[in-house]
Amino acid sequence: NESFLRIHHLTREQSEGHPVVEVIDNTRMHIVAKTGVAEVDEIQTINGHEYVVSRIPIFKDGKCLGVVGKIVFQDFQEIQRLALKAKRLQMELEALRKSKGKPHSDTRFSFEDIIATCETSLLAKERAMMGAPTTSTILLLGESGVGKEVYAHAIHNLSPRYSRPFVRVNCSAFTETLIESELFGYEDGAFTGARKGGRAGKFELADTGTIFL
Repeated sequence: NESFLRIHHLTREQSEGHPVVEVIDNTRMHIVAKTGVAEVDEIQTINGHEYVVSRIPIFKDGKCLGVVGKIVFQDFQEIQRLALKAKRLQMELEALRKSKGKPHSDTRFSFEDIIATCETSLLAKERAMMGAPTTSTILLLGESGVGKEVYAHAIHNLSPRYSRPFVRVNCSAFTETLIESELFGYEDGAFTGARKGGRAGKFELADTGTIFL
């Protein structure tokens, strides 16, 4: 594309149809194509300038068909500024956590436990980290076993609610007649067999915290 040509000081004729090692300075795309292992946020020198790049292999039926290279940051000084800002925010967050209490014991995982290598998982992790500090409802989509609850734990632990309750609700375990009382609770004598003194619902238990449905 035009951005690639501009950064490498090339014309389209000089790049199309040529081996990548002849076109890109210090390239490792051919190595990623051979190993099938992604290289994320690596520093690469191109025409005397330092860039932060990622090289992501493309697979089909278990075979590596090619590699996508992406420049994440074009200004290495920007990375340094962001790193200093992140360090400062981390120190402020740690100080805040020490002053307000410990993370809730029901959440075992953080974003450090999520190992993302492919572009899709990196994007999912990035979006989850962006959403965690907000008060918005977050929808996690994925097949059974892909780690939705791990993400829910990580989001809770990165949020301002980290020291508040984390309540997990398996909606499929409730019958249609019981789900309302389980979620919203009930008062004493609300129905036959109701617990004496009533019962708090899951939403009430998760108040000021996180409820994972």
